[in-house]
Order: sequence, then structure tokens, then C-alpha cells
Amino acid sequence: MCLVALAYKSHPNYPLIVVANRDENYDRPALEADFWSDQPDLLAGRDLEAGGTWFGVNRAGQWATVTNFRGGDSGGELSRGELPTDFLADPSLSLADYFHQVQDRGENYRGFNLLAGSAHDLAYCNNLNDRLEFLDPGLYTLSNDVLDTPWPKAELARMRLEKVIEADTLRSEG
Repeated sequence: MCLVALAYKSHPNYPLIVVANRDENYDRPALEADFWSDQPDLLAGRDLEAGGTWFGVNRAGQWATVTNFRGGDSGGELSRGELPTDFLADPSLSLADYFHQVQDRGENYRGFNLLAGSAHDLAYCNNLNDRLEFLDPGLYTLSNDVLDTPWPKAELARMRLEKVIEADTLRSEG
């Protein structure tokens, strides 16, 4: 996954709006989003090479996404795609506890960003520093650098999401 734009507690009707696009490695085999037969509470696309995902949600309302760092291909041997699936597999695990586990084993992965949460909380970390951030309400973008790096595609995504929210063009289907 290369681009995520999200609005957290920024819309009167929707506590969380996430727009995401996986725009790398088109030749890497993957399945489209569906409930997994081996984890029936997980809805996610599936990487067929390593078995993980780049973005998923569970029936408890939690979600998680991972992006890689540009140039972060050296380092650990574990698949970054297991980071979202590990969090989503155990809805009883608190966000803080999970992120502390991730920080403890971060060197086992090539460079990554991890965003996860629910409609009630949102957190971010990466394995370049030891900082865990619980995020305040607002608009955020994530690509292949740290959170809110002003890359052109991230800034365009933020601007368009902001316009959608301001125009209040989001409607729920009854």
C-alpha cells in the first residue's frame, strides 16, 4: 500500500473515513478484499507471496494498514503484511499493547509505517524511531515516508478528502 488519506473525527456523521490505494508491485500476486477462511472475522486483501495484508478490518470495528518506506528494503526478514493481521486477529488486545509489541520487534521487518485503530482511537508508529503516537482528530496522509510527509500525491489526496468533507457529499445508504 502506498497511499492512505484519512479523516479521524472530522465529519459529523462518520468518525473515521479512510481512502487507500495500493499502487506498487502490480505483478505481486494478491487476492481482493474478502473475509479470510482461516480468519473469518478479518476482511482484507491478501498478499499471496507472504500471506499478510496491506489493509484490513475486523468485525469488532478495528482496522490496520501498513506502508513501506521508500528505500527501506534492507533489514528484517519478517513480512510487514503480518503487522495488520496480527492486530486484527485479536480484538481483545489494546492498541497501546499491540503497538508496544510491534516496537519491541520492529527491527525484524524492513522499513514500515503502521496505522491502526477504530472509530474511537487511532495510533501510528514506524520502525525508524521508537515513538508511538496516538493521533488527535484531524486529516492525515501516509505514503512511503513518515506520517504527513508532504509528497504531491499525499497532498492531493488530503486536499480532495478535505473538499469531500467540507461539501458534505458523503451520504449513508439507508
